[in-house]
Amino acid sequence: MSNMFFSYFPGKSLIHELDPRTKLLALFLFSILVFASQTLEQFLFVFICFLFIAFISKTKPRVYWYSLKPLLVFFLLIFIMQLLFTDGNEIISFINTSITYEGLYLGLTVISRFVFLILFATVLTSTTRPSMITNGIERILRPLPLKYLGISSHELATMMSLSIRFIPELFENAKEIKDAQVSRGMDPSRSFLKSISSISIPLVSNSLNYVEELVIAMENRCFQGQERTNLYELKMDKSDWISLLILCSLLISYLYFT
Repeated sequence: MSNMFFSYFPGKSLIHELDPRTKLLALFLFSILVFASQTLEQFLFVFICFLFIAFISKTKPRVYWYSLKPLLVFFLLIFIMQLLFTDGNEIISFINTSITYEGLYLGLTVISRFVFLILFATVLTSTTRPSMITNGIERILRPLPLKYLGISSHELATMMSLSIRFIPELFENAKEIKDAQVSRGMDPSRSFLKSISSISIPLVSNSLNYVEELVIAMENRCFQGQERTNLYELKMDKSDWISLLILCSLLISYLYFT
């Protein structure tokens, strides 16, 4: 299956059964944990936490790989920029550029944080239906006074959920366009810029058409962005509260002892 980027995979694990609000709050806590990490030992601790969560979720390892694969070039560019443009103790120099220990450390730190954030987000999206993510975000944001900003919690939750749902479609569409262009004689290795334009222009056009169809479908269903009842009402069980208590205790202990 090629369309694995931020996709949902049905299952019966403990993570699947948790309330979406629990998983969203857990993602927020793990994000704090990732950004607070500075040393190799701290990142190793975060990695152990991820392995434990991934094992409980019973998500296949290739799902995480397909979530990271489209962003490898982006990670490489960030690492190179940090490596070449950070001042500090010089490791090696060439032409008018020098590589420093500080640049190497900062590059690895930034990349590690991005990778762990995506991995933890993948656990959320692979174990939670997009509709349940929408409901969870809406319930979390409902107490906030968003009406004074001219937006409702349901509108904001729907927008975030559609963004997450649109990402796998975007990558799948790009792959289909690339295969179609290659079948018409395009050679990506011969002309990189021409290949990019041959893929990006149809991709943007298809994306705009998809958005237009989505807007029409929402209007036909009388979407108003107002609070409404749901088929499945969310309810925090004992396992949800225990999970949040453990995560909060873990985060407090981590921040206090490191």
